[in-house]
Amino acid sequence: MPTNAAPSRLDKKAPTAVVMVSSYGGLGMHTFLSIQRLFPNHFKNFIFVSVTVIDSGNLKGAADLDSAIEETASSLRRYVDFARNLGLAADYRTGVGLEVLDDAEKLSLSIAKEYPLSVFFAGKLVFEKERWYQRILHNETGMQFQRRIQFAGLNSMVLPIRVFADAKSR
Repeated sequence: MPTNAAPSRLDKKAPTAVVMVSSYGGLGMHTFLSIQRLFPNHFKNFIFVSVTVIDSGNLKGAADLDSAIEETASSLRRYVDFARNLGLAADYRTGVGLEVLDDAEKLSLSIAKEYPLSVFFAGKLVFEKERWYQRILHNETGMQFQRRIQFAGLNSMVLPIRVFADAKSR
């Protein structure tokens, strides 16, 4: 991976990795780094994508919605800054809606038109010793997203992100 190189602008004709994330954290970062490891120097552009979900239980008014939108954008800017610090061309896209999969699909279709050599990536936690509740807490959003955009004619991959039972397992 390049380091400390000046970031460049995105090239719409170059291979583009579109990374679906929910917030700035381990799953998104490991997904991004896995793309770099699995496809070294292949992707010239990275676009980080997230959807702010309108949830009446958490959002009580316009100020709460504005705050949630800004929090999503701030999270995505952290990914972009990280990628650019590695010398990679990066940007982000965000949407707002009631259903994360519907809005992620709309964003994906729009991005694919703008960047025709896009491949869409999502991460999925894979536990070494899975507990029954982890299936509930860590749902199948990535797989559902992949299924939907595959039928829209877009290429996608769900990357497994390993979670070890304890530090001694490594």
